Amino acid sequence: MIASLPTRLGFFGKLPAVGDFVRRGLPPEFLQAWDPHFQQAVDTSRRRFGQRWNDAWRTSPTWRFLLPPGMCGGQAWTGVMGPSNDRVGRGFPMVMATPWRVDPSSVRQLLRGGRWFDAVTALHRHAQTDHTFDADALAEAITRLPDFSPLDATSPLDHLPGHASHWRLPLPSSTAHEATLHDAWRRLEARPGGWCLWWTADPTTTPTLLATRGLPHDYDVLLESAHAAPSTRKTHPSPLPRIDDPGEDLPLADIDAPVLRIDERRMTVVCADDGAGRAAHAIRSAARMHAGVIDALRGGLLALHTMLRQRGDHLAQPLAVDGAVVAAQWSDGQARLLRIGAAAAWHWRRGQLRAVFANAPARSDGGLDDLLFGPAGSIRPGLGGAAVPHVDEAVCALAPGDRLMLVATRALCALPDAWFSDALGHADAEGARRRLASVAGLRSDATTWPIGVIDIPL
Repeated sequence: MIASLPTRLGFFGKLPAVGDFVRRGLPPEFLQAWDPHFQQAVDTSRRRFGQRWNDAWRTSPTWRFLLPPGMCGGQAWTGVMGPSNDRVGRGFPMVMATPWRVDPSSVRQLLRGGRWFDAVTALHRHAQTDHTFDADALAEAITRLPDFSPLDATSPLDHLPGHASHWRLPLPSSTAHEATLHDAWRRLEARPGGWCLWWTADPTTTPTLLATRGLPHDYDVLLESAHAAPSTRKTHPSPLPRIDDPGEDLPLADIDAPVLRIDERRMTVVCADDGAGRAAHAIRSAARMHAGVIDALRGGLLALHTMLRQRGDHLAQPLAVDGAVVAAQWSDGQARLLRIGAAAAWHWRRGQLRAVFANAPARSDGGLDDLLFGPAGSIRPGLGGAAVPHVDEAVCALAPGDRLMLVATRALCALPDAWFSDALGHADAEGARRRLASVAGLRSDATTWPIGVIDIPL
């Protein structure tokens, strides 16, 4: 249905040649949804990234997208969006969008129009680099964009994660993009919650597919493909963690090193698996990929849960998987913490101990797990299990000299509070780890203990 394909392209955002916002051809109902949402999304990420924001913003990719009806007014929308700045350096994403009618024929035609998206993306980038390119020049250039020129496409998508507010996958190379995107959109349409589809196609980076439930809550998920951590900012993004077959030999160093320090040691991740051990390696891979951004780590781990479940469902005798992870990222006098599954975090200050997460209300069915591992309320489903993972987040104010202790596994979480307090009173962080491991009866090598201690410098 040619009438349902893009016919007119409007834009809204910043241009280096202009001192404020520019807008052409987009209706008020689109802007009333888009503008305040991305004002908040960008502000949230700017505060979170702090001094790293400018680099993250400058190197973030240009995304192509499909929005369903009701997301920005009553129409469905497609186009491109990416970082932009005005004449005085104030940043806001420039969106170039056009309405389209959702039906199976137009979706396939739209996603096969790779050359049209390439041309719009190239124009978007040119508008950000040519400081003489004003709104009139952009509007005139839009009239010269090529018509749709569909490409052949094959290779369907094998699976899509679904238990998260957002997730991302690497796109296959060359002409398989369009079939993958079409399959992704078809699956997203069938899910409740108003899912949006975004993707990149920059030849200098790994093409990426991103799905968000609604518009992105913050800009972090749109930055991470180009900005994982300061040490890897200019590298290509990594694919989602590889889920190894249970029969494969995994590197013991990867499985048995549950404490990960990343983002210049300002993020610590502790992981374990109370099941068959399949989740530990994949959790570590996800942590490296989403280093330095707690929200991105949460989304990546929840997507990983789906992948672990799907792999287990295909086994004749599924292995028990119960991945646990606790992560802490600290800066500017506070820490943000994430917990999934059987994990805990403790804050110690001048001899006083406090549990960072509330210890009561986790899911419990009163069954065998309760009898084996603790009282009712203590069971928190982890990654890869049959239940939806139990997820907690917290913020903790820090002062010089404070300590945080992160632990994973049900056995460590069940230890008495006094043991944590005694361990954290040790003179140094490694001594605190060894003290807790000793009273907990851990006899293995110290590098295998799922215990992390963070010292806040004086």
